[in-house]
Amino acid sequence: ITHYLQTKSPEGYYCPSGTITPHKCRIFSYCPTGSIGEVNYGFILLFLAIDAIVFAYLIMRKAHDYTKQGLPAFTVLPFYSRWNNKRGYRSALKLEYAPRSTGGAGDDLSSDLDGLGDLDLISIVSNVSPLIEAFRAAFNGRENLRMNLKFNQLKYSLGEKVILEGISGEMQAGKMTAILGPSGAGKTSFMNVLMGKVARTSGQIAINGIPAEMHSFRKIIGYVPQDDIMLQELTVREVIHYSARTRLPRDWSGRQVDELVDSILKVLNLEHVAHMLIGDEVNRGISGGQRKRVNIAMELAAAPLTIFLDEPTSGLDSTAALKVSKILRSISRVGLTVVAIVHQPRIEIFNTFDNVLMIVPGGRTAYFGPVKRAQSYFENSLGFVFNRDSNPADVLMDILSGRGKMRHEGPSMRIDAIVKFWETTGREQIQSTRDNNSGSFRSMPAINSVCDEADVEAVRTMAEMVNTRGASFLQQLWNAHQRSITQQSRTFGHLAMEIWVGTLSGLIMGVAGRADEMYHGVLVSPYQQLSSNPNEWFLGLYGTLIGVAVAMAGGPAGVRLFGEERVIFWREAASGHNALAYYLGKNISAIYRVALSSLHFTGVYVFFSKPTFALEYQYALVFLNFFCIYGIAVVVSMSARRENASLLTVVLGLLCAIFDGFAPSLRDARKSGIDFLFTVFPNRWAAEAQYSLSLGIYSHIYDLRYATEYFGYELNKTGRNMIIMVALALGYRILGFILLVSSHRDKQR
Repeated sequence: ITHYLQTKSPEGYYCPSGTITPHKCRIFSYCPTGSIGEVNYGFILLFLAIDAIVFAYLIMRKAHDYTKQGLPAFTVLPFYSRWNNKRGYRSALKLEYAPRSTGGAGDDLSSDLDGLGDLDLISIVSNVSPLIEAFRAAFNGRENLRMNLKFNQLKYSLGEKVILEGISGEMQAGKMTAILGPSGAGKTSFMNVLMGKVARTSGQIAINGIPAEMHSFRKIIGYVPQDDIMLQELTVREVIHYSARTRLPRDWSGRQVDELVDSILKVLNLEHVAHMLIGDEVNRGISGGQRKRVNIAMELAAAPLTIFLDEPTSGLDSTAALKVSKILRSISRVGLTVVAIVHQPRIEIFNTFDNVLMIVPGGRTAYFGPVKRAQSYFENSLGFVFNRDSNPADVLMDILSGRGKMRHEGPSMRIDAIVKFWETTGREQIQSTRDNNSGSFRSMPAINSVCDEADVEAVRTMAEMVNTRGASFLQQLWNAHQRSITQQSRTFGHLAMEIWVGTLSGLIMGVAGRADEMYHGVLVSPYQQLSSNPNEWFLGLYGTLIGVAVAMAGGPAGVRLFGEERVIFWREAASGHNALAYYLGKNISAIYRVALSSLHFTGVYVFFSKPTFALEYQYALVFLNFFCIYGIAVVVSMSARRENASLLTVVLGLLCAIFDGFAPSLRDARKSGIDFLFTVFPNRWAAEAQYSLSLGIYSHIYDLRYATEYFGYELNKTGRNMIIMVALALGYRILGFILLVSSHRDKQR
């Protein structure tokens, strides 16, 4: 015995206290003579090598982005940028800070579009000719396929409050219709009812004279929201291409998709900014007018038959707003039904529309007919005054608000009287004028009347198109995954911070737990009386602290996965994107950064703490703990506001760390009958596995029954514990998916 007590472990081996057989150190470990534990730096070398590969990949990707913008690939190098600045070339030095368009020649529309008022139909169609061939293929070769809309006596109420009442009319393909009215009149509600986003109280809707619900055709209908909802980390082309690849016929080749995207970029005059980032308020990207056009392009990428726009000119200066309106008019001449809500347009914008539906407060119709007849109708039929120096569109808005001026010096005509006149006289008056002057105009059949065979066949073709539209589930999953990878590559600062926090957390835990040995217990019989003071509490506390560190490092990062994209999901879901494919693609793309953060945490932690069990198990436990915290963050991001989600995730992560069986212990919890509460917290299983693995090497030295009784942990259940952690991580994500698709259902329609 004296011989063994005086023998030190040889170099390359280590001997924990009480052992007589040296343990060989693993590769990439430092074990000098007399070591009682090994210092392993293999994980540090591994994550440094991976970091170098990732950094090189990001640099090459960044250089490729610069090349697409027409900048030298060397722009990615800081010294090149400084040298270039000294020479006076102040171009965009960073893709994230791309310069805004100044509205110069590159941002002007073609001369034929600027002179839209003097164009005939042929020249307008020639301006959008790049779209014609692509749309013909998307419409199964049906060049004359059109979607004409008719609605009769639409009503929408919320309880006792009537939002819309008695709105009737038709919207024709190849025409652009404006919806005009004061704030609160029900313009957006009307559009939502027409599209099927909200259920109407009563009324009928028909497509080409055949009763149908617009929601059933949402894959061939575009909706441009008022806000420019798109991912800021992507380029203009990437945003449009993703929409096209996801929503076009699934049998389209990559070349066909690219040709359509190129056509849209050309028609919307976005070619010169195709490789610029969208940007946001912090990272400058494209201009406001360009963002609005990208917003429209995302819907054109689906090759729709009808496109609805919610205030497409809001937030733009008058010149940019006019450009957008002219582009929309030219697009309608391809054969699309274009419907847009406008708010106080200038006269040039107002005149780009063919027809206008005017809605007064209470959701009632004041006028629905040609724009060019609107002023004469209110002047001659109702007696309102339009001053020469006034914008007719502004005067119309005053009339719809009940503030119009009459030819006589009396008060303005009441809104109820305007509505009543329209219903009794005005509608027939305008309709008769249209029928007499429209030439080739063919009135749509009444709802439920006998329809032409061509109309029946057109609706049947549309239904068939809906069934073939949209990429397959696996293709959408892959698209979502690749898009998320692109986002992460362009937000390297977030990834670097996440890795740094993980490394720092591992360093703190490793240094805090640095000791000659992690455990001293009660010796095996018959040496119990020789035992030193046991320190089971140290191993138990260590499991808690690791859980705390992981919660602090992974919680806020996990919130960013979905917390900043919910509005993106709502828009895409409303367009027919597969919610599960999107959700899985995003989750899979996050696994890589979870693995990388876990690797950094584990690398510095094992270097200082010198665990006595297989390092693969240590990494697996840390990874699963991170993976579970990310799952909890997903659930929180689906149910809490973005500004509160990070803090709430950390708090829940701390609860997971505390309820690990240390304090309160599992032994006490079982006595109180509340041990089942611990099962939903991942660190309960990670801490137990860590405790068991750390004690394994001492099984022939110490009586481990005392160690297990101290907290109530079970030994040698590591495999089971890891499986439970995987199940918990998947369970959190299933709950997150349920919350994703079940909350805000109205925004996903």
